[in-house]
Amino acid sequence: TAAVSIDGVLVPAGEARVSVFDRGFLYGDSVYEVVRTYDLEPFEIGAHLARLAASAERIFLPLPWPGHRLEQEIRRVVDASRGGDEADPAAPPWNQGERAVRVVVTRGSGEMGLDPALATEPLVAILALPLRGPPLAAYREGVSAWPFGGPDAPPRGGDPGAKTGEH
Repeated sequence: TAAVSIDGVLVPAGEARVSVFDRGFLYGDSVYEVVRTYDLEPFEIGAHLARLAASAERIFLPLPWPGHRLEQEIRRVVDASRGGDEADPAAPPWNQGERAVRVVVTRGSGEMGLDPALATEPLVAILALPLRGPPLAAYREGVSAWPFGGPDAPPRGGDPGAKTGEH
């Protein structure tokens, strides 16, 4: 099943709420990471948290929790999400029962305006959802792909070195 933590409070997924005045919602003023699990253990968690911190630093967003606290909360949310998954007969065996964990840190809510200093405090949202990867047939038969972008494509906006809500 899905599990959600908002600022360290576990809430039912259908009841999770973020203010419409949150800068992540209004302006994409946020950073994120997505971590998959293997045997319900977050994979390469240290590297993901280092990249989250680097992304936050690039947009001058202070992370409200140190890495070990984020890791602890990620593990707690994964534990809360155990069980209750619907069977997916098309899924490859290595994805069955696993989680995709999305960690989002926004600059927080505050008075509306473009100045980031209007935010009061960062918000941390962690979602652990059943992993939905390509079906086993895609690994066996391949998939069609259409290339786009490339080294000469213009950037979509924002800092291409940071995983932010802008892209």
